[in-house]
Amino acid sequence: MKSKLNKCLYLDGNPSTELLVKTLGNGTGMTAQDTVPLVIWMLSRYRHNLEECLWNTVSALGDRDTTCAMAGGVSILCCEENTIPEWTVTIENWKKSRFYEH
Repeated sequence: MKSKLNKCLYLDGNPSTELLVKTLGNGTGMTAQDTVPLVIWMLSRYRHNLEECLWNTVSALGDRDTTCAMAGGVSILCCEENTIPEWTVTIENWKKSRFYEH
């Protein structure tokens, strides 16, 4: 994990998705070492824009539900409420979830 996280520091500019996947992984290995570095890199660039963060994360393919859940979960907390896309309100009403009240 440490080695891949260090690589995040040296991926300057706008590397291709292919280079990101080759360097950091994309979740196909089904381990934290293969998902967390990519998610951290995406968050370092797109954390304040939920939609851009999700589209860039999903473009890496691999274990997309895991990487997008991780990146999206952090990104939505970093966004200004007025920048969260309108389509998110139709996904799920989490306040009605039985887990919300606890």
